[in-house]
Amino acid sequence: MKSHYYKNLWLTGLYLLTVFTAAAQKNNKYLKGSYIDSTGQKIEGFISMQEMGLLSFDFKKQLGDKNEKIKVSGCQAFSFENHSFCTLKNVTIRTRIWHYHFDKVFAEQVIDGPLQLYRLYFKPGKVGYMRYVALAGRFAPGPASAGVGVFMNNKYVNYFLRKSGDTTGYCFIGKKRKDFITSLTPWLKEDTLLVRRIKTGGDYSFNNIESVVREYNDYIVNKQ
Repeated sequence: MKSHYYKNLWLTGLYLLTVFTAAAQKNNKYLKGSYIDSTGQKIEGFISMQEMGLLSFDFKKQLGDKNEKIKVSGCQAFSFENHSFCTLKNVTIRTRIWHYHFDKVFAEQVIDGPLQLYRLYFKPGKVGYMRYVALAGRFAPGPASAGVGVFMNNKYVNYFLRKSGDTTGYCFIGKKRKDFITSLTPWLKEDTLLVRRIKTGGDYSFNNIESVVREYNDYIVNKQ
C-alpha cells in the first residue's frame, strides 16, 4: 500500500515537472520594451515574461545577447508593447486552497485614472505545489491524486484597486458575488447609480471589472 502511494506521488511530481519544463521552453518570445531599474534609470531592450512571472522577467539589450534575469527587487517598473507593469508591495495572492503573501511583486496596471486597477496572474505550482502534491497523495492516494494536475494548471486572476495618489495600500477584489460587492462598492460610493447596478447584478460582475472601473473613472472625470 505504501509503495503504491509513493509511486503515485512520484508520477504526479514527474507530470508536474514535465508541464513546467514544456511551458518554460515555449517562453522564448522577446518583445521590444524597457524597464526602470532601482536607481530610476531607463534601460531599453527586449523583454520576455511568463504570464505568471510575479517576481522576475528575462531581458536582452539586443536579440542574440545573453539573457539577463531582472528581479523585482532591482526594478521599479517595465513595459513592452501595450503592457505596463509596476511593483506592488505587501500583496496576498488568493486561491481556493491557500493564500500566498509576497513582500513585492510585479503587477500589470490595467487601468490608470482616479481609480487604478492592477492585475496579477498566479499559478499555485510556482510556489507551493510540493505541499499540495503531498496532501493530495495523503488524502487521495491512487489515481485520484492525479487530480493535483488540474489544480496546478488552474490560473488564478487577482485584481487590486488603489485610488490615484493613495500610498496606504491596495484593496483585493473578491471574485465571489458577495465578496465582489462588499470589496468594490466602497470605492465607488460617489457614483450611486453604478453602485446600484453592481448590487443588482447582471453584467456588473467580476468578469467585467475592467469595464466597471472605467465607467467609474469616466463618471469622476466628467463630474470635474
